[in-house]
Amino acid sequence: MANFCAQCGDKLQPGAKFCAGCGTPIDGVANPIPNPDRPATNPAAATEPASSHTPVIIILIVAAAVLVSAAAWWMFAAGASEDDAEAADEEIAEVATEEDPDADRPQEWFDNYTDTFLSADLTRLTSGEARKRSFPTAKGGEILETLDMGRAVTGRWVEGADPETRWLKTNDGGYIWEGNLASMETITTAGMQGMLAEQGLPLLRSSLNPAPLYGSQMDDWESDVCDIYRSRNGLVDVMVEDGKATSFTTESSKLKTARGIAVGASEAELKKAYGAKLKSEQNPYDGTDYFVWDSANRGIKFHVTSDGKIDFISSGTKSIQYVEGCL
Repeated sequence: MANFCAQCGDKLQPGAKFCAGCGTPIDGVANPIPNPDRPATNPAAATEPASSHTPVIIILIVAAAVLVSAAAWWMFAAGASEDDAEAADEEIAEVATEEDPDADRPQEWFDNYTDTFLSADLTRLTSGEARKRSFPTAKGGEILETLDMGRAVTGRWVEGADPETRWLKTNDGGYIWEGNLASMETITTAGMQGMLAEQGLPLLRSSLNPAPLYGSQMDDWESDVCDIYRSRNGLVDVMVEDGKATSFTTESSKLKTARGIAVGASEAELKKAYGAKLKSEQNPYDGTDYFVWDSANRGIKFHVTSDGKIDFISSGTKSIQYVEGCL
């Protein structure tokens, strides 16, 4: 192995007694200096150079960890989704087995039904369109007839299929739910006390005094004149045109509308009860006329005097707009 000068590091020639580079005697050679062009052979002194593949390895390790985590999350989520789906299926199945609140009552109920009466005979008015049914329930059975608003019906209260309700079993057969009925004292756009607009005088015979207010007594009740008849109980005046009732007027506080307005109520109470539904017209004689229309030809008129009180109420056809009697 070639030696090197301990002083300057130059290579020593074989057999030379002095260094050719610096003149140092060969005897001054100390420990040979390793060739810097050769790697160290001492494992303890050697340093492992960083491999150019290390970043790739690290990236692969991190990526693997991410993939493992993602897989674990997916498995968890999939499991949760399956659980949720199963729970949803169970809920749907449970709902499907619950009773449909609108379903017809069991046939057994109809087969075994008997009336439980709650009153003696009484008369009520239909407060709107009312269905007469074959049983006291809206869940099954048949609709026997549909009655217009303002029709008078007589019968007895019975307990409904739902014990919280009452139905009127009419004397001519069939049941009407109490929610579609009002007392005889209720004023409707169709009429008052069971007397209806467009009814002919023969149908009203039992309810009216046969002597008209402005003409002579009519024995045949078929007169085509315009006149006013008073009800036998004195509460209602009925305008008759061409042999039919067209409007009804009361000055009694015993009768009231479905919203509780009666003669004697204030203008403020009227407006509170009907609000925007009221249409007003100035009366040429006194005060203001307020109208509530259910249709083009059915309404209620409230006459309010200058002191702010209702002094009469009319209901029926467009004839309620008359300021004086018959035209």
